[in-house]
Amino acid sequence: LTTLEAVRSQPIKKFSKGDYTAAINYLKDGKLKQSMHKFNVALQANPPIALKDNIHFGLASVYYKLRKYSEAIKHLEAVRKHFPKGDKWMMSHVMLGIIHNKKGEKSRALYILNQALEKNPPDSIKRTIDLMMKKIQEENRNVKS
Repeated sequence: LTTLEAVRSQPIKKFSKGDYTAAINYLKDGKLKQSMHKFNVALQANPPIALKDNIHFGLASVYYKLRKYSEAIKHLEAVRKHFPKGDKWMMSHVMLGIIHNKKGEKSRALYILNQALEKNPPDSIKRTIDLMMKKIQEENRNVKS
């Protein structure tokens, strides 16, 4: 009962488009710690459903730039799992492919990229995925020879 009362007494955080915009601007300016903070504030403040995938993708981008791949993967997987109709779903696959390839997990990278191809991505994303897959497969052949 005490815990329930404590939760009820906490003010409900209201989403601020300013925090979200600041997070994006900090990311563009390379101010990664500030960007991460603002994205987290926005995510915890009950953002509109249409922005949640963008916030997760933004956090993934920050973690990627910081080379914290495990954290980036968590946010990209959240996009894949919870926002299959969101505008960041396809690009989450691309980023996951890049990260898994960087980690030396080439078969995982190819699997994820292939999943995106199965959903008929727009031509520009399809070309990017095709090029990435070709590069990964060539790297695999070079390693084996």
